[in-house]
Amino acid sequence: MANSIASQKDPVAGSVESTSLTKISLQDALNVLEDAFERGADDDAARLRDEIMKSLDRAARPQLLKLLYKRGIDCLKDQRTVVADGLLTWLRQCDPVSLKANLAEAAVVQVLEGRKAATDLFREFVMRRPMHRIQAATEPGLMRAGTLMCIGAVDLDFQLGGFTLPGGHSESQHLFAGAEEGNVFVFCDGLTGFELGGFDVLFNAISDPDVFGARLEVLADTSETIVNHPQQCLQNTRNWLSETFANETDFIVPKTVRVAAKSRRADVLAEHDPNFPLLMRPVGSQTGDGLVKFDTASEFTKTDYVLEESYLTEFHDFGSDDSFYRKFRCWWIGGTVVPNHLFVHTHWKVHSAASRLETMDGRPALQAEEKEFLADAKSPRREQVDHMMHAIAEANGLDYFGVDFSFLPSGQIVVFEANATMRSHYPEYSDTYPYLQKPATAHVAAFQKLVRAKAGR
Repeated sequence: MANSIASQKDPVAGSVESTSLTKISLQDALNVLEDAFERGADDDAARLRDEIMKSLDRAARPQLLKLLYKRGIDCLKDQRTVVADGLLTWLRQCDPVSLKANLAEAAVVQVLEGRKAATDLFREFVMRRPMHRIQAATEPGLMRAGTLMCIGAVDLDFQLGGFTLPGGHSESQHLFAGAEEGNVFVFCDGLTGFELGGFDVLFNAISDPDVFGARLEVLADTSETIVNHPQQCLQNTRNWLSETFANETDFIVPKTVRVAAKSRRADVLAEHDPNFPLLMRPVGSQTGDGLVKFDTASEFTKTDYVLEESYLTEFHDFGSDDSFYRKFRCWWIGGTVVPNHLFVHTHWKVHSAASRLETMDGRPALQAEEKEFLADAKSPRREQVDHMMHAIAEANGLDYFGVDFSFLPSGQIVVFEANATMRSHYPEYSDTYPYLQKPATAHVAAFQKLVRAKAGR
């Protein structure tokens, strides 16, 4: 190895003065490079990078990229951020069009400079190169699918080489698991509908018009074959659902109105005359963030203004005789109704963690009730659910969406929401609730069948 690194101390790492890189392993060469990054020896690091590249033939370079990624992520886990930065920045320089490499570098930038800087770096990358192959078809000629997604205006969360899409998307990555077909991630921030050609079918994961309305409008005129066409997603707001089924008698979609930011609350009541209790949530919020309940008009008007653009929804008490609240979820997948879960909780705001960890854990009777719901295909209740799901699908025109609902004491279904911006996959509960694996498998199989049918395969 070159004299420039003769000051390195550990011969086991391959840092001996006269040893050429051809005589030590790539692993040992990277050990020396890591030490240079750790010491802040930028000149030594630059020379080492040049020597490593010169010493490798073309066939060995994929192994270098693999090692750089693994070591960089391991250093990030161990909070050796300076070393991770050096390794992953070099990885991106060696493989500038790789989604994996750019995500890894963004994860380091997030630690060093914050989420905004990391998002800006990644956004610049996907604006230059919006399409990325994630999964190759196993054989030539198999279907080519693409998943549409969008960064938007929010800052992303990059963790250890992965990222979390902003709210307003369908879950997507697990839906192609085990499929023979290829899958390409398509970041639509800089694209128009006219630039989406070359695919057999697209899955539009940009699902919430309140979050991504402007982007959906840009894509709405595309003639490509798309699961959940942007034009259909655009109309599917909470108030649209309420207005569409205002006169429905077989199930209830509670009255929901949309109010502008800085609306005077007394004026809102005078204009819309809602019944109380009343739920209020910010437009574009998910998972109950910002959701509050007002029991009376006087409670609602204690504050003068609605500060954010919000939805107001009449609350129907769906508590059962045993004092539990139950929230069911089913998915409509290309004409098939697939049950997803039953959450049970002691509070009306029913969510996964509270339900699973606080209420259902240690209560076999509640878990048995969920199993029964997931397996039910023929009961009168299931007939009610199927009728409701078909009616909503006919109205919204979506190929793929979930519905959250419950049963009132009268036996009537009350619908909470119907959209594709909700979870279908809960791997964190696979050990404690193993019976969820069967509906999860059925969900993925139904989705892949839908995609193939949409493509005419």
